[in-house]
Amino acid sequence: MALPNFLIVGAAKAGTTSFFEYLAQHPEVYVPFCKEPHYFSNAPHPKLAENDEEYEKLFDGVKNEKAIGEASVTYLADPEAPFKIKNLIPDVRIIIFLRNPVNRAYSAWWQMYQLGYDNLDFQGVLEAENQRDTSEKFRSECPVHYTFYQYFKNGLYFAQVKRYFELFGEDKVKVYIFEEAVKNPEHICRDIFKFIGVNPGFTPEFKVYNASQVARFKKVQKILANPPGFIKKGFDSLPIGLKQTIYKPLKSLYWLNTKKQSRPVLDKNLKEELMKRYLPDIKKLEGLIGRNLMIWYKSDVNMK
Repeated sequence: MALPNFLIVGAAKAGTTSFFEYLAQHPEVYVPFCKEPHYFSNAPHPKLAENDEEYEKLFDGVKNEKAIGEASVTYLADPEAPFKIKNLIPDVRIIIFLRNPVNRAYSAWWQMYQLGYDNLDFQGVLEAENQRDTSEKFRSECPVHYTFYQYFKNGLYFAQVKRYFELFGEDKVKVYIFEEAVKNPEHICRDIFKFIGVNPGFTPEFKVYNASQVARFKKVQKILANPPGFIKKGFDSLPIGLKQTIYKPLKSLYWLNTKKQSRPVLDKNLKEELMKRYLPDIKKLEGLIGRNLMIWYKSDVNMK
């Protein structure tokens, strides 16, 4: 059976959905029906794969594709995920997208808030983050993976990237900067194609995926994202083929229940305060990846 030879591990709201879709268009690339199985991060959603055997079945459709992969943004933020990945697929290639951490946090909060997964304003979630993060009750009851509620912490990229460098080696890990990727997605795609060993001459159709959305009916969205316990258990017990059959129309319903909406402008003073808090980590990250990230200090890029 086939297993992935590349993974897009994050960060959330940093262009991963768009580039997953670009890769999926390549005839030499195979990705499963679900972008984010979250297998290695034990997300609390209804699980598409309960064990290694079921995870492998996500890739049953592989024919003669050279590159096989999936994308789950929780793999970057979850400190246990890299070790689980290494244990099952030690030679996998890792792709990471990083975004100005302030803009990423604000974009992540807005999506969670508008889809009905969080009821606090941006200032409120920042103030509540530490308390939430240490609450086992909150972690067990939150409708999506707990790392999605780590709005500030998820932007502390240094330790997250370092884990992957140390476990897989820098030659097996590619780090891309979101603000550069949105300006020249074709260049980034060609580089990724080379990295995963497929024809770099292929040009996908470029458009933005996973733009800022709001739920038309928040109660419906909550049920779709976090079904009642008996439904979760029933879904988890189904064979992978039947899960796939059920998942596709549910995913379509999920997106039909959303509409695009631009988020309000982040308060300038709060933005500057957060950037100051992130600055020490950014400096360490620059040294780790050998990149000048000045674009984050002056960037006004605001991809939805």
